[in-house]
Amino acid sequence: MEESVREQKGFFSSLGLKLIAFISMVIDHTAASLPYFDAPERAVLYTLMRGIGRLAFPLFAFLLAVGATKTRDRKKYLLRLGIFALLCEVPFDMMAYGRFF
Repeated sequence: MEESVREQKGFFSSLGLKLIAFISMVIDHTAASLPYFDAPERAVLYTLMRGIGRLAFPLFAFLLAVGATKTRDRKKYLLRLGIFALLCEVPFDMMAYGRFF
């Protein structure tokens, strides 16, 4: 008898992967929003934080692909992703460019 996806025991659950991706993204965005430091010891911290943050994209892309294959209604899934992207655009533009759009 085949186990359902929720019952399978793996090394990482999707929630665990999401938490790792989220934490690494927060570390990356924190480094990106801080002014670049000229002191060598701070430059190393900046580079390390940005390096940790690079883990977020592949994890989120993997989870997005898995979600697209597991969903019942792809149109609703894409609509939810689009709405979330629009909501996230404003804070990103405020941080990166200092303006609303």
